[in-house]
Amino acid sequence: MKSQFTQKQFIASFLNTIRGGSIKSFGHGNRVRTRGVRLVRSKILVHGQNNHISIGRGTRLFDSVIMLRGDSNTIEIGEDCILGDLALNVFSRSNHVSIGSRCTSASVQILSLESETTISIGHDCMISHNVEILCSDSHSIVDVNTGSRLNPAKDIFIGDHVWLGANCAVLKGSSIGKDSVIGFRSLVTGKLPGSSVCVGAPACVLKSGITWDRNFV
Repeated sequence: MKSQFTQKQFIASFLNTIRGGSIKSFGHGNRVRTRGVRLVRSKILVHGQNNHISIGRGTRLFDSVIMLRGDSNTIEIGEDCILGDLALNVFSRSNHVSIGSRCTSASVQILSLESETTISIGHDCMISHNVEILCSDSHSIVDVNTGSRLNPAKDIFIGDHVWLGANCAVLKGSSIGKDSVIGFRSLVTGKLPGSSVCVGAPACVLKSGITWDRNFV
């Protein structure tokens, strides 16, 4: 059974449809708020119960797919973002993914596949091409002697005004302080300080005491 749309949501859905965008919700208690949002060749799909997707005014999604499958999950995207080739997948229960206002992306995959995990991306972040943000390993690694799992999912926190360079990956348990730059093809696996250029696999601090600007200054 599809969730009911208000009249304003219906109009917004119609406008997005003629731009090549679509919103589909299957289940009970799901809420999708996209007022003032442009979906260009983009899709939002929700399957489950009591899920919430909220996208702020002025945000534009191009060639993107947001898929939420499960119960009691939340996705929040701020205002005035320009997100291209975003593949955002949230499965299971009680997960939270947030992207702050004024963020941009060229191409990024964000995966939250296990219950009760958080991926938080701050305001004014710039995400380059072929970036991956993953809060789990997707499959279990098990101790053969005890049978216990060795690789549980962990939260990810990315501060405000962080630049993620092309082909980099941010893995479970990572945190990146504000104003930092993550270099080309770097692999983030732990805690990195703010105002730093970080490169390598695993990424480490190359230079401290920096910030960055979208323009040439």
